[in-house]
Amino acid sequence: MMKNSIKIAVLPLLTCLSVFLSIKLQGHGASYVYFIASFFILNSLLFFVFFTSYKNTIKLPANNYLIFLILFIIWMFLSCLWSPATNNSVKSALIFSLLPSAILIGFWSTLKQQQYFYSCLSILLLVITWKAGQQSLLSIPKLPAPGFFSNKNTNATFICMILLPICAQFLNTKINKNSQIMYGAALFIGAFVVSLTLSRGAVLGLCIGLLLLFIHTRIYKHPLMPFIKLASYLGTGYLAADLINKGANITILTNRTLTTSINTITSGRGSLWESGWQMYLDQPFLGHGLNMFHLLFPQYRQSPDVGQYVHNDYFQFLIELGPVGFLLFIAFIVTFLVSAKKLYQLSSNQDDKLFSLGLIAACISVLTHSLFTFNLYQPAPLLLLGLYIGILTQKLNLLSTENNYSIQLNKFITPIGYFSLLGILSLVFIYFSSITFISTKKTYSHYKNNLIALEEAETAHQLNSHDAAIIATQLNLYVDLLYNEKNKINTKGRTFLIDSGIKITKKAINANPFVHINYINTAKLYLLTTDQKHPDRVNVIKTAYRQAIKVNPFNLNSRIEYIKILMQLNEKQEAIEVFTGALGRKYFGNYKDPIYYLQLFLALISDSGDEKDIKNLKQQLDKLMTNKGARDYYTLNRLESN
Repeated sequence: MMKNSIKIAVLPLLTCLSVFLSIKLQGHGASYVYFIASFFILNSLLFFVFFTSYKNTIKLPANNYLIFLILFIIWMFLSCLWSPATNNSVKSALIFSLLPSAILIGFWSTLKQQQYFYSCLSILLLVITWKAGQQSLLSIPKLPAPGFFSNKNTNATFICMILLPICAQFLNTKINKNSQIMYGAALFIGAFVVSLTLSRGAVLGLCIGLLLLFIHTRIYKHPLMPFIKLASYLGTGYLAADLINKGANITILTNRTLTTSINTITSGRGSLWESGWQMYLDQPFLGHGLNMFHLLFPQYRQSPDVGQYVHNDYFQFLIELGPVGFLLFIAFIVTFLVSAKKLYQLSSNQDDKLFSLGLIAACISVLTHSLFTFNLYQPAPLLLLGLYIGILTQKLNLLSTENNYSIQLNKFITPIGYFSLLGILSLVFIYFSSITFISTKKTYSHYKNNLIALEEAETAHQLNSHDAAIIATQLNLYVDLLYNEKNKINTKGRTFLIDSGIKITKKAINANPFVHINYINTAKLYLLTTDQKHPDRVNVIKTAYRQAIKVNPFNLNSRIEYIKILMQLNEKQEAIEVFTGALGRKYFGNYKDPIYYLQLFLALISDSGDEKDIKNLKQQLDKLMTNKGARDYYTLNRLESN
């Protein structure tokens, strides 16, 4: 009996472990050791479930929406072929490959395993709640709580995905009083943390999920009291956190509720969407390649706002994957919702209806919130979405006449052979990823000692020679040593560092051609070469600075450095063109940057410039000087004569 319980519990426990590990994999600078660990845990589980439940016959769902999903993921991997930063796109495509793995785990799981799984999720909810509460309530000043996530919105939507199935179970009139109290406490805690995140999009998604549950109670004429209790638990938790976090400021509280206009929910995203649309128009057929938005964004942005994502997953699919990828994903969502409605209708038992509706509501919640954020680019909500879809698919196929595909696995590989292969690959990948991860961490921890940091970066590079971030860090260290610690380096060491740095400049740019600092570092290394008058040397330096400004036109330091070089070369006209290229743009940062920039510009045109232009520059300088010490938005206005 004990052995059987352990066997049943293995799947949900390890699945939740994989979900928790995936939480650590976020953004573009995260270590992929977490992804590899999560990926191999999931795939191990797949075949654990298969060999313990189905022996040598694999059952695969043949639902239409899963066919669209497979085509979508295939298109994702194909987009890596035309992506300007292939390594970056492949990493993101691998993350999305977790989705079908999670679906199969949910599809192959037993009812008992699913029950264990929800228990594990409840524990995970408590852990996330503790972390978020610690961050928000103990921090000074009070900040939105990201929990274990890097982003508050992802934290909020993940909690809502756990809350909505609990909401559905709470409405089940057959549950006992103790279960009601337990569910009620979970609802209060979950809503409390969602409020701490200050995520309006997540609340909108939660409310849409609750609306579905409310419609269900009205259609089947269930008593209203359980729903009123449900709403009171959620509302009390939400208001309690808001009052604590905001010092009982009712005005602020009112401004953040759902009575706020849609403009408030989309605040700050308008400029991102405008920039995204211009980006799409430049590649309207195939798209720019998966996960390319954050690299291309500096060339298109219209304000100082920085964005790694366009804050609308569907729009980002259109930008990066073109109409084909976008339509495939929309087809996946639409056909899934149609099948979900069919499952709800086919469920004759009211308990089954509520159970399915809770999962459907959670899926709709995350898909709704994805209109305003980037949930589908984050592994944790993606995994949870996949698990829910898999469980719903299993239930639909049991109730309908949907046929499943069957594959005889023993024709291809034996169980022992598979696990041996998987084990070896896991050890190899996790070993190298872990070593790379550790070396990279050591690099940043030793960054104050550039020599030690460079040694660690070279070790990481040897272990992972294609990682763009590692190569860029290594290149940056060469430049730091040569410019900031030149007194500690002899002539021989200096020559070695210059030559070594130049060797990897091309590699760094090829790995990621959209990081302006790689071009700056290339120019700085060539500036240190001895043959100062060689025409190729000058062309390399000028080309590098031009590319740096092109990929990030908002960086004033790149322009300043290039202008100084142009003035040394007596190329005054191009220097003026570089200066004027910055005018009419908004900048966010320390007041000293635009002041120094305008002062340099004024010195350049003081002898031969237009009087109106000079007067305009002086007025801008006076205005900036009055805001001395401030940190705000600054607009470098265009010259009157232009």
